Amino acid sequence: MQGQTDVPLNQNGKQQAALVGSHFAQLLTKDVQFDALYSSDSIRAFETAENISTNINLPIQSDQRLREMHLGTLQTCYYPDHTDTIVKHVKEPTLPYEDGESYAEVQQRVVEAIKDICLQNPNAKRIVIASHGVSIRCYLCHILQISLTKVYSLSIFNTSVSVVKPFYISSHTGELMPMVIKINSYDHTL
Repeated sequence: MQGQTDVPLNQNGKQQAALVGSHFAQLLTKDVQFDALYSSDSIRAFETAENISTNINLPIQSDQRLREMHLGTLQTCYYPDHTDTIVKHVKEPTLPYEDGESYAEVQQRVVEAIKDICLQNPNAKRIVIASHGVSIRCYLCHILQISLTKVYSLSIFNTSVSVVKPFYISSHTGELMPMVIKINSYDHTL
C-alpha cells in the first residue's frame, strides 16, 4: 500500500504509462482534442501525466488535492497484513487512518479539486486528469451517489481511463451535475 508515499513508477508502471500516453495520441488521430492536463503532484502520477503530455502537447498543471489517500502509519505496509484495519475504515468512511485521512476526507478534497479545475477551464471540452485509484473511486462514488462503504466495489486499474462529463446546472453558481461515461477502461494495456 503506497498511499501518498512518493515513489517513482517501477518498470511495469513505466510501460503502462507509455501505453496510456499512446492511447491519448491515438485519440488525437480521431480528431479528439484536449484542452488541459492536470496531475496529482505525486511522482508516479506526474510521470504518467508526462507520457500523456508528450502525446497531446499540453503542459501539466499539478494539484496536490488529486493525491492518493494518505494511509498514515499503514503507508508502505503489505496489504494482506492489514485487511481488518482497511475493512474497519471502509465500514466507517469518516474514520481517518492513524496519522492519515478518511475516505470521506479524500472524497471531499478530490471533488473540490475537480470542481475548481472545471471552473478554471469554463470553455474546455476535454480535461485530462492523472490521479490515483482510491481518489478516483471516491470521486466516482460521489458522482454515482454510492456510499463510500462500497468504495472498493469500483475497480480502477493503474492507468485505466474513466470519463466523466460535467454538465453545468448553473453558470452563475458553478454547480455541476457530472455524468459518468466510462469507468476503468484499460484496453490500451492489453
